Amino acid sequence: MRKRSFRRWRKACEQMIFDASNRVRLKFVTACLCELGDRATQQDRVDWREGQNGLFTWAVADGLGGHDGGDVAADLAVSAALLAVSLSEPGAVLANTVAVGLSSACEQVEAEQKHLADPGRARQMATTLALLVSDGYRVAWGHTGDTRIYRLRNGRAQRLTQDHTLRAAIGLDDNDKVRVPSSLTSAIGLEAPRLDVSDEENLARGDLFLICTDCLWEHVALDALCKFARETRSVSAWLTRLAGCVQRAGAAQQDNYSAIAAIAVSDVQDESSALCQTAGPWWRVVLNVAGSGGN
Repeated sequence: MRKRSFRRWRKACEQMIFDASNRVRLKFVTACLCELGDRATQQDRVDWREGQNGLFTWAVADGLGGHDGGDVAADLAVSAALLAVSLSEPGAVLANTVAVGLSSACEQVEAEQKHLADPGRARQMATTLALLVSDGYRVAWGHTGDTRIYRLRNGRAQRLTQDHTLRAAIGLDDNDKVRVPSSLTSAIGLEAPRLDVSDEENLARGDLFLICTDCLWEHVALDALCKFARETRSVSAWLTRLAGCVQRAGAAQQDNYSAIAAIAVSDVQDESSALCQTAGPWWRVVLNVAGSGGN
């Protein structure tokens, strides 16, 4: 009974903070990294914008490594998705806007494939894509491939996307050590790509989103995301800590790794305070300990 009471009280307190944070339209502070690693070319693309229609949009694409034209596919996909979102009607359902952005990216890459004289090269032009869209009150996202989106809120990190890979298809997660190739089962430029789109959700001050390629997330544990948020005061410094995990892993022939981080703030000067909320308020620690035994 005592644990259930703590959980109910915790949820009520979280809801009060959430409601208060949503009385105003939130803004964002964004940081990015796009590292070459040990490769000769950069196959990743990252970009974001705030459109005149009031929508914030972030996109990360990872061109298929070793495929001729992966960088071109990534560039086309990101540009097409951002443009499509910027042209959407203000007030449109965000999930529909995300779907249009992903579909436009597919169409742009497919159109480029048709212009190539070499059919073999056309088949190799492919990329992952993860897309996040917010109007300052709500948020929605979508993706294809294994570029992931995470959200940190009040001391909890949550993965919002599921990989389109062979490992995921047979039920393996990041903790499984079974040696199975992480081959993509879906990507823009491949036949009939799977485009997953979320429902739209409410946005709260301090929500911190991370969009990152596989060569970053495979070196960063989920609990480290919140740990680093507690130890830094800017999203740029937070991303630097994540990049340090990749560098310390010291992988031979390190592939490109890229990420965008965006935190919801009431004002651009509010970044440090909002990041404290991301890491979790002081009572979160007390309640998590007292109410341990289930969420």
